[in-house]
Amino acid sequence: MSVFLPLAMLLLAPPSAHPQRCGDALLIFLRDRNGRVIAPAEFELAKVSATYTVDNVDNLVEAEPEIKELPPRIKSFSVRAVCGMKVAQFRLRYKGEEMAIRVLNVPGDAGHILLEGIGFRSGAYEVNLGGRPIQNAEPYAGEASKAADPANEIAWVIKDHSLRRSDTRLAPPKRRTIEQLVNALAQAFKAKVMSKLDAAPPYLRGLRIVVEDSLDDSRKSKRVNTLAEAERWLKAMEDEDGTPFRETRPLVGCSKGLCTYDFDGGIDHHHLYLKKIAYGYRNQIPYIKTIFLLDGD
Repeated sequence: MSVFLPLAMLLLAPPSAHPQRCGDALLIFLRDRNGRVIAPAEFELAKVSATYTVDNVDNLVEAEPEIKELPPRIKSFSVRAVCGMKVAQFRLRYKGEEMAIRVLNVPGDAGHILLEGIGFRSGAYEVNLGGRPIQNAEPYAGEASKAADPANEIAWVIKDHSLRRSDTRLAPPKRRTIEQLVNALAQAFKAKVMSKLDAAPPYLRGLRIVVEDSLDDSRKSKRVNTLAEAERWLKAMEDEDGTPFRETRPLVGCSKGLCTYDFDGGIDHHHLYLKKIAYGYRNQIPYIKTIFLLDGD
């Protein structure tokens, strides 16, 4: 079997135990023409891509998925529906036929949502959940509607009859460029809200933060799992008056794995600058490896 399902590393984390927080899951399992549940291992090809909108920037997020036994005794593909999810696109190939399912406007805090026993057939289909309040879904009353662990409770179900044949080709959304990614990061850095970018993380399994001293070239560095953790680390280094103040300089450009900034105008004391960003690509999608900061002292 070849199962390659693009979706973000963020999507692979266990669903939140608190259904009012972004991070609930979108689950799906399918049945064949005889009504038998198709196990994930039986698919010749399975792909999922998700588009999130964070700070008005559309981000395509991809990674391998988790397979969860939800509902009980049924193995489903599981994708985290973090807040800002605009589209989840499933592409499934079984016995030489391909089915595409597009789920639009998925709320990330409405509880787990199950596409229950969708009948596999060739063609493209879609369902629009409408964000909040949720549409085209029904309250789930199956075995997993109440679970010993609240993190495993399914709140909503999408039935086969809610799918509509799609006349539009399910083309993958445009990927964000590295320039878009670092510009969003620069804005969030200056405003001290980098944690907002964790909703569609611009990194793989964390990243490194390096603070360079402008006077003696000494360095402080920390490996963090999230940008929220990076914010806490930087906050702990601030004085009572909030210094160093954060500042950015114009982006010179990004090339050969490094984005640099224009410091021809010099730097000010008591300011912390975004100096450069090391990046890479995975499946043609850019991600941040290291953020280098410059402390003006």
